[in-house]
Amino acid sequence: MWIGIFILCLTSIFFLGTGISIRRGNISLIHNYHIKNVKTEDKINYGKMFSKGMFAIAIGLLISAAFIYSEFTIIGLCTIFASLAIGIIFMNKAKKNL
Repeated sequence: MWIGIFILCLTSIFFLGTGISIRRGNISLIHNYHIKNVKTEDKINYGKMFSKGMFAIAIGLLISAAFIYSEFTIIGLCTIFASLAIGIIFMNKAKKNL
């Protein structure tokens, strides 16, 4: 149980750090395929919108770690899947809006 919580927290920190870096303008962390049709003047806005998805995933992983620590494993797993879905929706929305 402790190893799973530790892995969730480390993964959350990774997503949070990557999201902060992308939000500050380092969109080179996003795969080239996803940014090839984004105009240069829209890249900063795209990074900001994409980072919201990263933040949603990071927060969801931290919340799920808290649920798993409280031994509500099913709720923790549902939280992981919900945060992944929300994060992917934000990332797709960023692509469609620009």
